[in-house]
Amino acid sequence: MASVYGACSFPHGPFSVCGLMVASLAAMAASMWGISSCRMAYVEYTNDRGDFSDFYLDPTSDGEGIPMRTGIGLFQWLEPFDENDWSQGQCRGYTTLQLEFFGDTVLEVARGCGVLAVIGAVAMSLWILFLNCVSMGQMQIRVLQFCLICLTVNIGGTFSIFFSPLCTDLVSYQNDSYETKCTLDQGGLVVISAGLLWGVALLISCIYIKAPEKDVQVLADGKQINAFEHRQERKRQAKLQRAQGEKLRQLLAEQKAQQDMIRQKHGVGGGGGGSHRGGRGGGGGSSYASTRGGAMSV
Repeated sequence: MASVYGACSFPHGPFSVCGLMVASLAAMAASMWGISSCRMAYVEYTNDRGDFSDFYLDPTSDGEGIPMRTGIGLFQWLEPFDENDWSQGQCRGYTTLQLEFFGDTVLEVARGCGVLAVIGAVAMSLWILFLNCVSMGQMQIRVLQFCLICLTVNIGGTFSIFFSPLCTDLVSYQNDSYETKCTLDQGGLVVISAGLLWGVALLISCIYIKAPEKDVQVLADGKQINAFEHRQERKRQAKLQRAQGEKLRQLLAEQKAQQDMIRQKHGVGGGGGGSHRGGRGGGGGSSYASTRGGAMSV
């Protein structure tokens, strides 16, 4: 059963939880960037009816087929600035007409996997961030691992785009000799790295994230202890020592303040006594002088 502790208490251990956080945050960033990219792959095809934006609207051939290359993604394609350099351009979303022309069930599956992967990446990252103050039971850990497996599978499902008509049969209707071929591009490499990072997070959760009652550690002398309880006890002792140290500092500060007040009082009283004694001494001297003066007059 899950239990809540103080912020940054890391009940499952700081190194394992921090490693899981780093892996999940990096995987989330890679998932979002790669899946939204318009260069997940590039498609090479021969076309005789215009560029990628409208070739499917022209029912007649314009002449000889021209080899072309266009960057594509799950939701966007790369419109080049210069027709001689396909790799430099701006991302544009697929239009309804484009999706009606080359879209099919396989492409929709790839796009759906991309959406689920992004949503799952955000949800898993938030869940893992809460592990800095929450301990999970065995059931919660199993659910976490299952979700990480599903997330990794969804990442892999985005590559079904390579089996859609967009990558296999884009221009065969123009000429049976025209071929279509897709090649992995920078966005696809980032998606692969996202899948690997989610796999790393899964391994960390399987090896290092354990339920409190099963978190056993073997000491150098062969003695077995519950690592979870040992960490909690060390944190309690450290907290107790900090509280005792703070209390001691307060006592010392109060003692110092009292001593300063005592010194101040003694200093004022000592100065008044000196003045009083001086006054008495001065009066005695005047009386003695007067007596001597009277004696001399006689």
